Amino acid sequence: MKKPSTPDIIDVAVGLIRNPAGAWLCCQRTDADEHGGLWEFPGGKFEAGENLEQALLRELYEELDLAIVTDTKGLSSPESKRGGSVVTYVDFTWQHPGKEVHLHCGLVQLQGSHNIRLRVHQSHCWLATKDLAGLDWLASNRPIIDRIQTDFR
Repeated sequence: MKKPSTPDIIDVAVGLIRNPAGAWLCCQRTDADEHGGLWEFPGGKFEAGENLEQALLRELYEELDLAIVTDTKGLSSPESKRGGSVVTYVDFTWQHPGKEVHLHCGLVQLQGSHNIRLRVHQSHCWLATKDLAGLDWLASNRPIIDRIQTDFR
């Protein structure tokens, strides 16, 4: 009898985006997508050679038209007001049916105001830490919410 093959592990960058008021960006998958209608933190698969910050900045631009300048030292242009920072937060592996996903979560603290234009999601909202559990989340994002609610009371 043939041994079942181990599914490939998919590395995914997950952006935990927090605005200056302390609210978190939550995005809803389109109904036509796998797990349609469920809520998630934005992000996506790493491309070859990317680190977490590079993957997140690329994915946030591709999904949300969110351009974040992370090195704002010495900038005097309007760009400096749209800055942010990316810090590694938590990594874990999640087993979806037929695939294993390694989630690399980065905290993205926004500075200033940012316009979001949804490119792959049907909706978004900003929620306080205490309100995150009220949405219907993608299963792999629930442990992230638990951790946020412990660390950001």
